[in-house]
Amino acid sequence: MTPQKIKRIVRLSTVLVTVFIVVAAIILTYQLVKIGTLNKKLADLDRQSASLTIQQQQLEQGIEIRNTGTYVEQTAREQYGLSTDGEKIFVQQP
Repeated sequence: MTPQKIKRIVRLSTVLVTVFIVVAAIILTYQLVKIGTLNKKLADLDRQSASLTIQQQQLEQGIEIRNTGTYVEQTAREQYGLSTDGEKIFVQQP
């Protein structure tokens, strides 16, 4: 091999390695940005999930309260004016 061919091979190798490094850096940067975006979405979904879990617990507690006899009786008395046997209801007129 002549010194000129060796220089060409070295130059070509240098260019190829440089191109490879640039492409790798671009791909790595893109992936890091994508990971950051996905992490943000994951954090948002975690907050939403926690909020929905709290809401579900509150709704379940409301259902439990409404299924008690005390609540049903109180609602029947207050909203519908119902009474139990033997009770007298006094209505105050305005």
